[in-house]
Amino acid sequence: MKHIFTLLVLLLFSVSATAQLQRGDRLIFSSPTGSYTFPTPSPAAGASAGYDAGDDFSTVRFAASYGHAVLDRVMVGTALYGDFYLMEGGQSFLSLSPFLRYYFLNREKLRVFGEVGSRLGKAGENFTAFDQLNLSAGLQIPLQSDVFFTPNLSYTAMEGENNLGAGARLEIQLRERDGAEKAIGSLRKGQLMLGAESIGIGRRSNFTSAGLSVGGHYFLSDRLAAGVTLGGNHFTVQNTMTDQFIHSSNLTLGASARYYLNNEAHTLWFVEGGVGRAWQRQKTQGADAFSFGTTSASVGGGAQIFVRERISLEVAPLLKYDFRTEKLGAGLNLGLRFNL
Repeated sequence: MKHIFTLLVLLLFSVSATAQLQRGDRLIFSSPTGSYTFPTPSPAAGASAGYDAGDDFSTVRFAASYGHAVLDRVMVGTALYGDFYLMEGGQSFLSLSPFLRYYFLNREKLRVFGEVGSRLGKAGENFTAFDQLNLSAGLQIPLQSDVFFTPNLSYTAMEGENNLGAGARLEIQLRERDGAEKAIGSLRKGQLMLGAESIGIGRRSNFTSAGLSVGGHYFLSDRLAAGVTLGGNHFTVQNTMTDQFIHSSNLTLGASARYYLNNEAHTLWFVEGGVGRAWQRQKTQGADAFSFGTTSASVGGGAQIFVRERISLEVAPLLKYDFRTEKLGAGLNLGLRFNL
């Protein structure tokens, strides 16, 4: 672990080839929001509010990461995350994680960066400030001119346990748009529309975690798109008092169809419906496993407002029915989508 930490620090502060990141460039990360969209694919960098009639509680969640190049090769930014359960005794969590990123290499087909940051957090009534050091290093590989596949390695130093992680996500670059005309969304058969896409693993002495969130829409025609989403996470933790291992897993799989009411416009309107299945399992060493599954269906619609030719802000209310509880829920989702 110490050797990996040393390598990260060396990468972060070493001198490499001249990069060409331009002042004023911006990045938005495609991290998942834990949104209320399931069983339809989730947008990136957004917010959601939902009401679960089965368990009679409401949730508000948001997650967004944003970077701004203040100098050539130097970017500052922050990751914002919030999770609120609106019920008696409900828990809340809010964090703000500022970071500084430096690009050592910026070529047409490859970028290399190092990053350092920290965190401010509030969990319930407890507030923490700059109680951890976040180091990371990664690559940016362009899928197209403004979308990058970004594998990365991270190390978090904090009081007690340190954490080593690895993962990958998509990052969307925004440059200043030419002219004052509004961006026009143009949908075509064969296009792929993506949102929240990420995968990651983490490890410390008595805790291991892994998570996955992928999905998107494929256009079968200029207005009809089929969607699929796959998500899940797993963690294993060792109870230091009993030395027992606890394993917890969940998996979600959904399919949907979306139809657009118009095309070739600044704002595109759509309707969408989907169905999905979720599984959850928990196993404590020496005890029987606990597991259950549930099926849900949703129907909704909304609007996509294009901020760039292939990047849009989506606002989408929906209704969701849970076949296990036989209850109806409602939600509102906000986030970014981008077309390849």
